[in-house]
Amino acid sequence: MRIQDPEHKIPADEPCFLLRGQDPFAPEILLRYAGKLRLSGGNPDMARMVEDHAQKMMACQALPKVRIHTPNVPNEILYPADQSEK
Repeated sequence: MRIQDPEHKIPADEPCFLLRGQDPFAPEILLRYAGKLRLSGGNPDMARMVEDHAQKMMACQALPKVRIHTPNVPNEILYPADQSEK
């Protein structure tokens, strides 16, 4: 699955998950992440950055041109041929 990583800092075998601004669940997930980061003693500047990003997602979702919908993914990614026979 394509993830934005132009400098290739994420190893190919490291699981990675992308949340888009049009995903109605994304802002809440980011806010929860920021809260957990704060509670665990994480960097408060990082938590604030995550919260700011959640706010940007909510603002984006409020725009009339943005199509808000539940996430989807092509069937070939959800059901790879090598696993459909298991």
